[in-house]
Amino acid sequence: MPNTLAHLGIQGLLTRTAIREADLKWVYLGCVLPDIPWILQRLGRVLLPPTWFFDLWLYAIVQTSLLFCCCLAGALSVWSNRPWKTFAILIFGSTLHLLLDATQTKWGNGVHLFAPFSWELINFGWYWPEEIPTLALTAFGLAFAVFMLWKVRIYYEDLQVPQGRSLTVGFLCLILYIAAPPLLFAGPEAADNQYIRTLKERDLRVGRTIEMDRRPLTRRADEWVLTTHDGEELLVHGNDNGTSGIVSFKGIFIEPSTVEAVAIYKHSGRLRDLPSILGLGLVTLIWVWAIYARCRSRGLGEETSS
Repeated sequence: MPNTLAHLGIQGLLTRTAIREADLKWVYLGCVLPDIPWILQRLGRVLLPPTWFFDLWLYAIVQTSLLFCCCLAGALSVWSNRPWKTFAILIFGSTLHLLLDATQTKWGNGVHLFAPFSWELINFGWYWPEEIPTLALTAFGLAFAVFMLWKVRIYYEDLQVPQGRSLTVGFLCLILYIAAPPLLFAGPEAADNQYIRTLKERDLRVGRTIEMDRRPLTRRADEWVLTTHDGEELLVHGNDNGTSGIVSFKGIFIEPSTVEAVAIYKHSGRLRDLPSILGLGLVTLIWVWAIYARCRSRGLGEETSS
């Protein structure tokens, strides 16, 4: 997927064009909503035992679908005094995020727009992370963020603590978002999303294809070793060019722990990390400021009234 700055730029522009006077803090939250499961998955991998890895992976895959983005949007929008407009902003942003993710080449990966009716991954594969479209989107995202912070006021007055029916709706949406994904694990696993079933079924791998995005490929003694998402090390044959580093990989299992390389693409360093950290940091700072300002204004209001 493109980095977070790229999302903030193009999604921010399109959302504020499509939805009149869309508040920037909600626009930016919509830009990162589908990434929240993957962020939490990384935390879960640190806190939970390795045997939970595939369940965490499936959990994130399901939660990232547009359907569950709607659930999370419903849980968050009740914290605004304009819940329907806020819900529209978050859903529009989530849809744009998934579509933008699908434009970038990611072997063995993609997005779900029609789950649970279809668990087929959608990936258009128009450009790689290191190519000009990604660089242009990143530069535009940085410029757009700076311009918006200078030009546009970030409102905090719309934030509210949900009560009554709004609280009930938000709570139900949050419960669905948290509790329902395991009920749908069978869908992405049967479709072999991100080759999870292939990785799990070690004794049935021979002859199956495998694709992985951004994995380390290293040389040890006279062998090439590819590390999978769950930490398994696969021996690689056919790396005739001696490619090493962070790669995207396509291959065929010739033994349970050995793959014949079909195609290897070498990524240039960690180009995506810094723009994503900057983008996520910006969204976090905006929201911390908005919540602080809202709490402070309520506190001042109570002092004045007393």
